[in-house]
Amino acid sequence: MKNQVYIFVILCLFSFSEKLYAITEKYTIDDSNIGLFEHVAAYPEERNFQLNIKDDITDLYIETELSNQLISNLSNFFPDVTKIKFGEDAYMNDAKIILFAEQHFYFLMHLDFSKNVVGDEGAKAIATNFYRLISLDVSGNEIGDEGIKSIVENLEDLIFLDISGNNISDNGIENIADKLKKLVWLFIDQNYISGKGAKSISKLKNLTSLKISNNNIGNEGIRVIAKNAKKLTCLNASHNNISVWGAEIIAKHLKDLKSLNICGNLIECEGVQAIFNHLKSLTCFAVFLSDIDLNLESRILRSRDEVLEELCTIYMNQQNNVS
Repeated sequence: MKNQVYIFVILCLFSFSEKLYAITEKYTIDDSNIGLFEHVAAYPEERNFQLNIKDDITDLYIETELSNQLISNLSNFFPDVTKIKFGEDAYMNDAKIILFAEQHFYFLMHLDFSKNVVGDEGAKAIATNFYRLISLDVSGNEIGDEGIKSIVENLEDLIFLDISGNNISDNGIENIADKLKKLVWLFIDQNYISGKGAKSISKLKNLTSLKISNNNIGNEGIRVIAKNAKKLTCLNASHNNISVWGAEIIAKHLKDLKSLNICGNLIECEGVQAIFNHLKSLTCFAVFLSDIDLNLESRILRSRDEVLEELCTIYMNQQNNVS
């Protein structure tokens, strides 16, 4: 028996030494070591050895599907974790998220289960159990207004929230604006937000970064955001039916913008010119050349060719920076 325990401890140490990242105190569960943890879950009397090895792990990334038994034991294996991310291959759904939420992660502050299949019930389980969260990414799931209502009623200390790619309407956004007053980053791409929802967003006075692409806020929506969200430095309002007038409103009111993505809106040369003239702090600007009607009679101060040349220069600089 002693030899078996000794071998077990050696295996645990080997597993951890192989899987520790260059970043201190970070650990990943994947296919190469999942069998070891299944064994521990089946024999909890051996758990003390595990705790002695990994009680300093604070950053956990789970990139493969876990059994229900293992999910139910994660807090025993990683008692000091502060950040957990479930990769999309973890296949987390409502049932598994509920099992996960029943545990006591006393120090958990950052949770990410983006690109899974969690709905309103899973969102409710997370919100009612992990009240210390300040960062939550639930993008790419199946969460609707009911799930969002649970989140905002229980997680009022959130400063980062990503709910992109869900089934959220203006009503859900209204709940966010009423409760989550501390939000600094809000990402709500690819939902069902109109100008009414944009009006709710404008109540969030601490926002510095807003992503609202692929919705339908229109000119009126961007107007109320630009006039009220004065702290914004990063804005992605691409694909929102914004015209020249909306671009001019952005240029007039959001003087501190450093990053602006306005692709997929027909802002034309006049809108581009307004942005160039007024937003002197911009370091990143994205617009499709096809959004500018090249046949439109120009009424801008500079020639259209000069504006397009500047756009192309910005684009090429961005491409060079990426490469």
